[in-house]
Amino acid sequence: MRLSAFFLLLAAGVLVLTGAPWAKYTENLTVQVFDNFLRPVEGAQVYVDYELNSVKGNIETKPKLTDSHGYAGMLFTNYESIDSETEYSYTLYVKYGDQLDSASLIAVDGENRIYTMQVESYIALVRVFDQNGHPLQANATVGRATKPTDSSGSTFFALPPGNYALKVERNDLVKNIPLAIANSTGDQSIDVMLSYYKLDVHVQDDRRHPLSANVEVNGAGSETDSDGMAHFENITINSPQVIVTYGQGIKRVQPNLQASPSLEVTFDLSKPSIKDQYSALSSSGVGMIRFFVEDVGPEASGIDAVSVSYEVAGVQNALSVYAIGYNSFEAKIPAQPAGTLVKYTISVSDKEGNTAVGHGDYVVSLGGGAPGAANTSSPGASMPSMPSIPNEGIFVGIAVLAVSAFAAIYYFNKKKGGEIPPPPLAPPMVPQQ
Repeated sequence: MRLSAFFLLLAAGVLVLTGAPWAKYTENLTVQVFDNFLRPVEGAQVYVDYELNSVKGNIETKPKLTDSHGYAGMLFTNYESIDSETEYSYTLYVKYGDQLDSASLIAVDGENRIYTMQVESYIALVRVFDQNGHPLQANATVGRATKPTDSSGSTFFALPPGNYALKVERNDLVKNIPLAIANSTGDQSIDVMLSYYKLDVHVQDDRRHPLSANVEVNGAGSETDSDGMAHFENITINSPQVIVTYGQGIKRVQPNLQASPSLEVTFDLSKPSIKDQYSALSSSGVGMIRFFVEDVGPEASGIDAVSVSYEVAGVQNALSVYAIGYNSFEAKIPAQPAGTLVKYTISVSDKEGNTAVGHGDYVVSLGGGAPGAANTSSPGASMPSMPSIPNEGIFVGIAVLAVSAFAAIYYFNKKKGGEIPPPPLAPPMVPQQ
């Protein structure tokens, strides 16, 4: 009996509940947000504070973001069971940047309602182009919003007043630009230049012959072709680090691509040469070494260092070297005892470390420092020292030559049958003692 009564009460309760008007109103609200110029604002937060019922009190709806047309829609319902206690008023909030605007509204049950709000917002127009003024397709980011540029290189952002960082990206090139939006600035136009350069690298030797080398530009590598050329594009800085490797040689260059899109890199592979090397001895026994040097080739690096040393009895000694003309040098070896074998070495280096070495030697003559024979093992003519000749010998030699000439003329005329007598012979000239 008690069980039957319980089920009857339960059924009655269900009937009461199903027939009771729980949902006192349902508001279907669409909010459209504009700026001061009645342009739709995207990204504004829209939410509502309303009374759920007299027991639960007020709650806030989940924020919705306005779309590209400035619209955001929401649907909320009051669940008050007693009609007289239903609160139909609610507050609409629009948050945009540091702005928070609100409006008090009265719910109208079952109607689709559109309400407009106005906030301070300004347009930041971003235009991306290369150093030649050509538009570029890139991604622009402000805050959490990222937009691609169109075919004209442009995109825009609607922003509330504040300070921002604009980031523009294209491939591996990124630029960050500070951006300030204020009532005083209004709409802004930001031009962003992303520079992309081309570079042709020509690798050759000192005689202008192309070389097969490895070229690296900002981490991107390439091999030169049969003409010694390597081509690079989309270089993002105007002064990149260029590394050229040929054999064991490495060259690092930082060209200015704004000034020129081409770079010539030369490896000096030829040694310099030592020419016209000779040695001579003075009457006091001082040895004089003279020689001419050159670094051949139209692109040769040039002479960098010249040194001379000499060896006596296994001991090496460095000498001072003096320039006596264009690429002509001289060094003097101190006087040595008679009979001493003197060896000397000439070393010449160019600016890339190629070195040529020449050798020579001479023996100090006997007889109080008279010059002895000089030898050389380096390429070029060797000029041994010449002994001095007294003045008396010079005059006697001239007289002998004169007599020989007259005798030859006389013999020639007599053989031809001529009657011309020979000229009288002059006595030889002997210098006064």
